[in-house]
Amino acid sequence: AIALDVTLDSIEFAASVGAGALITHHPCIFGKISDIRCDDAVGARLLKAANYGISLMAYHTRLDNLPGGVNDTLCKIIGVKDTFEFAPCARIGNTENPATPDDFGALVGKALESDRVKVFANNKSVSRVAVCSGSGGSVLRDAYLAGADTLVTGEVKYNNELDAAEYGVNLIVAGHKETERIVLPVIKDIILKGFPSAEVFVYYA
Repeated sequence: AIALDVTLDSIEFAASVGAGALITHHPCIFGKISDIRCDDAVGARLLKAANYGISLMAYHTRLDNLPGGVNDTLCKIIGVKDTFEFAPCARIGNTENPATPDDFGALVGKALESDRVKVFANNKSVSRVAVCSGSGGSVLRDAYLAGADTLVTGEVKYNNELDAAEYGVNLIVAGHKETERIVLPVIKDIILKGFPSAEVFVYYA
């Protein structure tokens, strides 16, 4: 089974289809834990997976940076071409035609099926676009130095909004989940190429 996150629901889904493994983008454990308890959110997920005999595998930043992974998929979906890596887990490229920030934001929202798009218009045009799925505010300065007029990402902090205004870089903030769930069918294709006889089920939350 494949999902964006390890949740109680995605584990139940994996169990319902008889999966022996749940492969996700985000890991269940993000930081250090000292014990595994059923009254803790992370512990409850780990114990549920263990009780069902389901192995957990997560690839996170490796999948962000993998050629053909999350960010390359995101670029393809929103029409950013001729891309290259300008920072770890980030791409930069060009749009086919210049657009206004609002128009490009609408395009991104439609492409990602996201109604959470926020547009911070700090430049009149969108043509040179940096892309970093998930929480990509940390690459803003590198995007500016690489010549981007726009950064597309999932979420940013308040200080990123201030910096973008100073740099004159548009921010298209489309939702963390929305900029990453696009990779789920890609993971399925990768698995089936390596294991053609595997049964692969995708959980969309």
